[in-house]
Amino acid sequence: GTHFNARVSAYTGVFNLNGGEFDLPVTLQDTGYTNSTGSGNCVFDDSLTIIHDGDNWLKMANTNGDTYNGPVSIVNHSINPVYLSISDTSYFNDNLEIASTNFGGFIFGNSNGVSYLANGKTITIGPEGFINNYLILQYFKQLGSTAQTMTLTDTATVRLVSCEFNGGLTLEAPAITLKNSIFYGTTELT
Repeated sequence: GTHFNARVSAYTGVFNLNGGEFDLPVTLQDTGYTNSTGSGNCVFDDSLTIIHDGDNWLKMANTNGDTYNGPVSIVNHSINPVYLSISDTSYFNDNLEIASTNFGGFIFGNSNGVSYLANGKTITIGPEGFINNYLILQYFKQLGSTAQTMTLTDTATVRLVSCEFNGGLTLEAPAITLKNSIFYGTTELT
């Protein structure tokens, strides 16, 4: 629940984000073997960068949603997943960039949490790519009609469950699964 009016940069075994407001950029890198479960209720008013290197899972918004007012960049180098927007409702009010280079991948909305991507913003794959793992978007809702493009390679799998994309979607991956999702714009799946 702390209000940070300073840059936060941490290189640590594990971190748990249990409330707090962060006015300036936050950079976090974990390297440990302990699972990290943040309860949520955090507000990031500037950029958030996470590098997940630990041999553990990283969970955010496990109980309450988080609000991201600045750009978010998360890279998963772990064999275990990064969970976002697990419960409640989280708001991505700027661009969201994700990358995964091992077998961990990303899971949004694991316990019916909802993610809103703001009007005019994008979810993209970062420069490290997304390979040999999975991207699961559950209850992911795009506001506005900005086109979204994502390319996953090698043996990566994408699952879109109960999602809503209001703009065009171009998605390329070795495997794609769709369930109960709505696509209002031109959609190209390869």
